[in-house]
Amino acid sequence: MAQQRHLQPPPADYATWDLKTKEVDPATLYRVSGHSSGEPYFGRSADKRFDDPNPNAAARYGACYLGERLSGAFAETLLHNEMPVNGEFVIAETELARRFLVRFQAASPLVLANFAGSGLRNNGATAEISTTPDYELPQQWSVAIHAHPINVDGILYMSRQLNTGKAIALFDRAAAKLRNPVYTPLAEVRGISRVIKEFRIRWT
Repeated sequence: MAQQRHLQPPPADYATWDLKTKEVDPATLYRVSGHSSGEPYFGRSADKRFDDPNPNAAARYGACYLGERLSGAFAETLLHNEMPVNGEFVIAETELARRFLVRFQAASPLVLANFAGSGLRNNGATAEISTTPDYELPQQWSVAIHAHPINVDGILYMSRQLNTGKAIALFDRAAAKLRNPVYTPLAEVRGISRVIKEFRIRWT
């Protein structure tokens, strides 16, 4: 029996690979933010899945995280560090009240390295790139993808919190493609009641 393969670091010749990509309209994406201004925000904290791990913080590129669905963006923020109790999530209502949904105007399509579906294996990774709680290897992949000569705008991958939905990590060089942000209090967003019911949220 062949030995099971786990996620490995990106190969040394990754810059020569013909990356599988997907175009995504920025206007279709959802971002849940704790701020009512300043978006898109590209973090450089090196503590998220596809952040730049460069020890020199000043030299890092930034990453901004979004979802292809409202439910995915909700799960990746409000549920990221939560565990259900008796089949439901118990969350302080202030966590909902302090957040906004950010949508962007249609602009040039985002060109993303596709790490979902067949693109995952074609681009050399396994599902662990999206699911491992240890971010060391995903961050190495982010660096290799960012450095690839085709200069993709970011990474498309399966959400760890909602494995039927896709998430996006955008590099800061894509900032100009996220135009005219519109902020809506998350509690007032159309469809948020369905999401809350879907995840069985109980507010405290």
